[in-house]
Amino acid sequence: MEIKELILQSWDALTRNRLRSILTMMGIVWGLTTVVLLLGYGESVSEGVLNAFLGIGNSVIMVWEGQTSMQAGGQRAGKRIHFKYEDVQAIRDEAPLVRLVSAEWDDPFAYKYGDKVISVQTKAVQYPYHEMRKLNIAEGRYFEESDFSERRHVLIFGPNAAKKVFSGRDPVGEHVTINGETWDVIGLLQLKIQDSSNNGPDNENVFMPFESMRDVNDKRDPEMIVFQPVTPLLHKAALAQVREVLARRHNFDPKDDKSTPEWDTVDDTKDIEQFGIALRLILGFVGALTLGVGGVGVMNIMLVSVTERTKEVGLRKALAIATLRCSSWWRRWCSPSLRVQWGCWFLWCWHIQFRPCRSTPICTRRPTTRATSS
Repeated sequence: MEIKELILQSWDALTRNRLRSILTMMGIVWGLTTVVLLLGYGESVSEGVLNAFLGIGNSVIMVWEGQTSMQAGGQRAGKRIHFKYEDVQAIRDEAPLVRLVSAEWDDPFAYKYGDKVISVQTKAVQYPYHEMRKLNIAEGRYFEESDFSERRHVLIFGPNAAKKVFSGRDPVGEHVTINGETWDVIGLLQLKIQDSSNNGPDNENVFMPFESMRDVNDKRDPEMIVFQPVTPLLHKAALAQVREVLARRHNFDPKDDKSTPEWDTVDDTKDIEQFGIALRLILGFVGALTLGVGGVGVMNIMLVSVTERTKEVGLRKALAIATLRCSSWWRRWCSPSLRVQWGCWFLWCWHIQFRPCRSTPICTRRPTTRATSS
């Protein structure tokens, strides 16, 4: 009965002040909605930025040819470093913290298809490149190891590069000409979100076997080396091992980071994750502040409501206390055993009061004597 009465009183208060009730509920709903929306927005933005950056690959580290800034091996500073094709194999053999490594050369080539010639950025890479850089195939196939060893003229197009050259036609199975050499298109990459890249996003590039590149530009050595550590936690140690291998082969100080400038995407990933955490904290604080403002509004509305009903509340409290005292007295003095005793006492008193008078000496009456005249 108390719960039912409470519900009825609450409903009566809500319906009696409808505008106040609506404002109160709107304050609560607005505060909670703001917190949820801001936290959800921060989470989605953080994940979106991180996923877009990771479109470049998984824990990828790139090193380029640079110029020495320290003297080493009797040579003065300022020496230009030029990678050799054998450097890649030396890193595979002598750097145990490197899981995958690939040579790379970037250069725009003129592709002739039919009557049109279009220049497209092209990357000459080795077999492990697709696993490091997330080159997922949408149609056709990826390079095979025999494509590199036999120096086959095969190409894989990014989706946007294929639109430029083939004008929307299916590129797989088509043939193009580069510097008079015929190349076959064997694959088409999946369209991917990528906001970080070297020499253009993968969607805009064409990929060819590194060993086949020398047939079109007479290049044999890489201009950059791409590798992946065995674990992201050891990316600094893996980079140090790669520099040591290259320093021994090219005679420079391995501590000279200017000789082989790097792009360590593991460090950038950590920075983006910290940015995401900071963004979520800021938006969460704004949401909590908004919820607090809504709570203050609700408190003000409740204060006005309570102030208006102070007398009623006081009266209800007084009645409740009197009722509580009465009920407690009744429960204390009207327990089952006392009820039996009170009943017996009542019956005994009734019996004494209303039974016939002759049954007890106390009720005997003396005969009334009247004076007689002589």
